[in-house]
Amino acid sequence: MASEADPREGASGRYGGGSATASDPLLGKSLGERYRIIEKVAKGGMATVYVAHDTRLDRIVAVKVMHQDLDEEGNFAERFVSEARSAAKLSHPNVVAVYDQDEDDGVAFLAMEYIEGHTLRDTIASQAPLGAAKALAYIEPILSAMTAAHAIGIVHRDIKPENVLIITGAASISQRVKVADFGLARVMTNNSSDATTGTLVGTVSYLAPEAVTESKSGPRTDVYAAGVVLYELLTGRKPHSGPSPVDIAYKHVHEDIPPPSKAAPGVPRYVDALVARATARDPEMRPADAGVLLRMVSRVMATLSAGIFDDPDLTADLALPTTAGAVTGAAAEELAAVAGADAPDSAHDDSLAESTAVLPPLSAGSTATTANGPAGPAGPPPGVGLPAAGRLSLAEPEENVRIAPTPSQPQQRRTRSGAWKAPVAIGAVVVAIAAVAAGLWWFIDGRYEQVPSVAGLSRAEATTQLQDAGFDVSANTEFSDTVKKGTVIDSDPGRGEKALPGSTVEISVSKGIEEYSVPKVKGMVADAAQDVIQKLGLTVGDPVEKFNEKVPEGHVINSQPRPGTMVRPGKAIVLVISKGPAPVDIVDWTGRKADRAKESLEDDGLKVEIKEEESKEAQPGTVLSQNPSSGTLPKGGTVTLVVAKAPPTVPVPNVVGSSKDDARATLEAAGFTVKEENDDFHLGLNFVTRQEPASGELPPGSEITIWLN
Repeated sequence: MASEADPREGASGRYGGGSATASDPLLGKSLGERYRIIEKVAKGGMATVYVAHDTRLDRIVAVKVMHQDLDEEGNFAERFVSEARSAAKLSHPNVVAVYDQDEDDGVAFLAMEYIEGHTLRDTIASQAPLGAAKALAYIEPILSAMTAAHAIGIVHRDIKPENVLIITGAASISQRVKVADFGLARVMTNNSSDATTGTLVGTVSYLAPEAVTESKSGPRTDVYAAGVVLYELLTGRKPHSGPSPVDIAYKHVHEDIPPPSKAAPGVPRYVDALVARATARDPEMRPADAGVLLRMVSRVMATLSAGIFDDPDLTADLALPTTAGAVTGAAAEELAAVAGADAPDSAHDDSLAESTAVLPPLSAGSTATTANGPAGPAGPPPGVGLPAAGRLSLAEPEENVRIAPTPSQPQQRRTRSGAWKAPVAIGAVVVAIAAVAAGLWWFIDGRYEQVPSVAGLSRAEATTQLQDAGFDVSANTEFSDTVKKGTVIDSDPGRGEKALPGSTVEISVSKGIEEYSVPKVKGMVADAAQDVIQKLGLTVGDPVEKFNEKVPEGHVINSQPRPGTMVRPGKAIVLVISKGPAPVDIVDWTGRKADRAKESLEDDGLKVEIKEEESKEAQPGTVLSQNPSSGTLPKGGTVTLVVAKAPPTVPVPNVVGSSKDDARATLEAAGFTVKEENDDFHLGLNFVTRQEPASGELPPGSEITIWLN
């Protein structure tokens, strides 16, 4: 979804915009016979954004419809068309694309890229302060988009977190960031100034000093706004705050943006220097355009990536000359006249200071009316204001500050009209002072309404009360140990504070106690299981290793606590890691039957390898040797058994009756050895009377005994 309306202008929705209602006449209607309106997602001061179906190209788009009651007010329609033209000139991956601009029966609209996600304001609210590397990773694509705009002569003029969309699910931050809302963009001229009209449009917290005092806008004003956004990412807060836009504008003119490290210790000094350079009050001290600042950011990111926390040379290169001073002159003095001689020192949240309001010009004799009757002038008198004796008007509900001129006042001449005119003169002075006081009261306090206390109410009840009081509502959720789930913790602005009617009050709704379910990691590789647990905000304790027959070595057997158990953040989850099957003790089977040894070893989970070896001494089938014969082996290991087998045999010749010499020759020829013995009745004839063994088969080399007579 592409939402270009300010997310704080609506009650709910993807970007904090208002939800659809059945009474919206555009719901279900097709604009330009092409864009069928499906859902209302956000409402701003100049336009409402809807999700629509492009029936011609069969795709989902975002359609931004200008409020019809603005058609006859100033140049809103012209600016609306200008937005389409400005954005259409840009083709960049970090810019929300505008597809079409048309009008249907008096309804002016833009068709834009549909983006599903949230705004950078939501990221700051939920994650800031960010580390320097991550903050720069967000600012880099913003500057890349603005570099493309500046290269073709377009100044955005309203860079702020609300106008930066973050796509859900993209792979990297650089692919997720989209710069939106070119509704205030202008083509650069030679002087890049709005001084001819005395009108400057922008958001007060991001206005460069020269934009406040001289109504000038150009690439360097975009650079200043980007520097303020970087400060917010690093610290989680805006650099200047105050009870009114004038107070904030005064500080931007007279006070330097403080070093981010002052609010967020740990920010490197060269990052402080980068922010100081981008937000220098003297525009000539700033980078000339977004491209120059982008190159500075790239150098800083490379230094961070290299793990260098302190780089004096880089800090010196980025540092501002010490002579850069405050903005001076008549314009600054006029600003001081509204804000007070001394700049306010307020830690007050400046969300009220940038809320929606219109300060009407004060004409002679006009008054403002309150519930108790006339309250004095309807606004500050002429001559009390900002540049060119102008007045401050928050004409844009999208937090845009407009500075418009008022007629200059003729210098009063002192005349000698007689003493009788003195009381009249004194009375005139008193009336003038009262008018000024009333105008300032109205501007600073009178136009604000008390925000009702909604802490402790349900989300629905709080929304109803705030809407009944005239405020829009946005909501965020956060964990709480003390507030029940679904109950409002607090609001911003909160109890006792005031805000402009129609501005947005942000409520914080409890998600209950922060607990997470222990994930199921059984069977996972240990490293992968650890990553899953840590992504939930839980920690992994020292693992326990155990032998396991079924779970492979290095995989998770189970976890403690068990999966599904609800635990608090920081709870250490202990993983039980398998060491594989337990090792087997080796038994020596040497001299015993090989078939029994094989059966026993295999029962223990080992593999058995049999090798046979001829043996005259050992009984065939017995184990001659074993390797290994002792110690342990893991299951599946191999034991080698050397098993005895009988040598080959030959028939035994019968030599009984043969002479001694013939008998010996016959037996030796068969491969046997011969042993001679004399018979009991030896007569010396030397014939064989008997032999042992007399028949059968014997291995070659066996001994045959013969007896002689």
